[in-house]
Amino acid sequence: MSNTSRVPQLSNDLDGPRLLAERLRAHGRPVRTRAQLTPYMGWDRLFGVAKPLNKHSANEPPMSRPVVLCAETAEYLYSKYTPTTVRYRRGSRPVLEGLLSECVLRGRPRPSRDEDLMRAVWNWTFYHVCRRYLVTWDLWHARQFRYHGPEEDTASLRNRSDCYCSSRLSAAILEVAGIPTRLIFMQSIEDGGGHTVFEAWLDGRWCFVDQNCHNLAYDRQGRLASYWQIMNDPYCRNEGVVADPAKPVPIRRLAYLANATLVNAPIAESTRHYRKPHGSVWFEDPDGPEACRVCRFGF
Repeated sequence: MSNTSRVPQLSNDLDGPRLLAERLRAHGRPVRTRAQLTPYMGWDRLFGVAKPLNKHSANEPPMSRPVVLCAETAEYLYSKYTPTTVRYRRGSRPVLEGLLSECVLRGRPRPSRDEDLMRAVWNWTFYHVCRRYLVTWDLWHARQFRYHGPEEDTASLRNRSDCYCSSRLSAAILEVAGIPTRLIFMQSIEDGGGHTVFEAWLDGRWCFVDQNCHNLAYDRQGRLASYWQIMNDPYCRNEGVVADPAKPVPIRRLAYLANATLVNAPIAESTRHYRKPHGSVWFEDPDGPEACRVCRFGF
């Protein structure tokens, strides 16, 4: 576990502690069934930079609508909501299968532990795809929030990636390998910012993974922590953090941490709901065709 004194500290948003306390305090009955989950679901739960993602919802699978993570929904979301087995037809995503076998594993056998495989994907994506923060705030505004990133197959071949694309890419590779995943959108009401992370199903529990900032977090028992554990236990977002010293730790910004929406999506099966009509995977390409690498995988 890394020495947290080397990890940059991010100041909390003004109302971060209050927002987090509200999410952790139950104001209604705990959700026990999917029908009771309905009031907490919907793309209208997103705001700020994440709001344009609702453009992808036209063909979305039924279980991929964002759900607010709070005291009422947590038990259901961490027990019954997300399938813990992956339905994937071998050969349906050949690019991702090739990335896994040729680039991530480099022809070696699959690790016996799912956590080791997750770490291999996590490290490979960070060092080969997350080259830098590529979609800047100015670029978002210049494109009028029309940049949503490509599907996973294309994202892996680009020189650019934001947190949304890189999280989807890592999650999709893990699903191809048979490890269930789900995305989490972190948002701040105060500055309109956001960040995308994901959770992976490892050793019978959901584990938080921050792909773009290269962060993991451990609980007090030395196991990888879930996002809900990080929300509840300051240890998990402070002493328990494993991070690149040069990168921020968004889970320490309580206003971001508190406003979380969880998204199920069978990423390994289909990304048609991420595509623009008429087959284009880009609403607007900020880089042009030269941004794609040209060899088989380019790494």
